[in-house]
Amino acid sequence: MLISGLSTEASQHLADQFEAMPGIVNLGVPNPSLQLFLLGPLFTYFYGAYPTINFDGFIDPFYMVTLVLGLLFLRTSVLLRVIYIYACAFYAVWILTAPTTRYLLPIMPLIALVTLITLHTLADSIQGRLQVWMRGVVAVLVLLFCFINLTNFWASSGYLLGNNVQTSLGMIPKEEYLKSTEAGATLSVAKFIDNLEAEEGREGQAEAGKIFMIHANQAYYLNRGVYSDVVHLNLPLLKSVEDGGQDPLDWLRSEGYRYILYDVGRVYWYLRPATKSPYLNPHPENVEVLTMWSKYFNQHIEHRVKKLGMFGGLVLFQVPEA
Repeated sequence: MLISGLSTEASQHLADQFEAMPGIVNLGVPNPSLQLFLLGPLFTYFYGAYPTINFDGFIDPFYMVTLVLGLLFLRTSVLLRVIYIYACAFYAVWILTAPTTRYLLPIMPLIALVTLITLHTLADSIQGRLQVWMRGVVAVLVLLFCFINLTNFWASSGYLLGNNVQTSLGMIPKEEYLKSTEAGATLSVAKFIDNLEAEEGREGQAEAGKIFMIHANQAYYLNRGVYSDVVHLNLPLLKSVEDGGQDPLDWLRSEGYRYILYDVGRVYWYLRPATKSPYLNPHPENVEVLTMWSKYFNQHIEHRVKKLGMFGGLVLFQVPEA
């Protein structure tokens, strides 16, 4: 396995470490269990909140209620049967691979259709005056949940909607808008490094120092070569370089990395008490492994590099010249 952007020797270091540490690679993959399979939707609601390792958002409980009610009408609706078969297959793949709530979005229109068919069939199944009453109850429930969802969205993310409209109309500069999003910290890092390298006389991409990331992967706005740490293997990579007899900082310099960007905010996510829940973090033992590697950085790397600043949860270090 060779990794783009690294020398063959460095890629082999990472390949060896990748094979040796399957636990870290599987940090976001659940332990398969009948309990998780049957109650997964409930867990996404009760535990769903950003940021978490798996359930980074919650599913509307109204959908969960109508999914159960819809089972009562499978006999009378071919369309419902087809949707349920497809939804079950989709759900099984999701829960066994990457149960991140946003990955459920493709199935949500079909679940909304199930809700529509279920409520319509339920109202039609009642005859006489009760049918009118039932239709009224259904309408009130739908409007109530729509109101709750809109209120919740506006309270938690309404400012983004307002900024989106104003930005699209040219009322807010693009950079100011991005600073209000999660890209804000990365933009600040990029601007800081650009200014620093301009002061040092390092102009242009050819002179731009690369960034070695630790627990970080948001690199879109950095405008230079980066090595992101999507599966938390970059500290083990430095340790494997050290175990091979080479100084990690010498290796970083030889690969063109002038900066280290450490996402300490992500580490704090993992160290919260909530990560001990097998539904938020199906591999809580790996949190301890990540803690161990953080200690490795503190003891072997941090005191040898220069801290340039902290940007949100991101800490920027500079690798000194040899």
